[in-house]
Amino acid sequence: MQILILDADSGSINNEAGSGSELSIAELDGTLLRAVPVEGASEQSVRITVGATAFDLSETPYEIRIGSSGSDDLTLQPGDFVITAEAFSGTDSTGDVVDNRTIAVTAFEGLDADGMIIPSEFDQTSESEVETESETEVEAEAAPGAAGAAVATGATAAAAGSNALT
Repeated sequence: MQILILDADSGSINNEAGSGSELSIAELDGTLLRAVPVEGASEQSVRITVGATAFDLSETPYEIRIGSSGSDDLTLQPGDFVITAEAFSGTDSTGDVVDNRTIAVTAFEGLDADGMIIPSEFDQTSESEVETESETEVEAEAAPGAAGAAVATGATAAAAGSNALT
């Protein structure tokens, strides 16, 4: 699953957001946040959750509008939060989850003292790709020469969406 930021007027992709991204609220005013399930996921709907606010979407493209006007779906506030995108086999976010992605991001006002927009900094790492503390502990406790296998196993498990080491 990709989580993309798009220009609302042109529809062109500005960037892909991942864990560690720092989002400039001023820069993203009037943009779209789009969830793109992996090809072949056979999804019928997508739920995008930003912090505690969820949007159930049954029509493609699966996107919400970010901004400060009354017609926007979501107004970002400064701080740390999680964005989750889940693709479902049924309509209205029902059925089985067929694809998902969770990222942790930080939003900031995005204006300097002169009123100039400070750009976002995007990181394409997904939460499942970030090494966890338990994986680090396993690597530290592994016998010499075995740490490489633990890292490969952890990376493979993360790519498959599970954690075989814990």
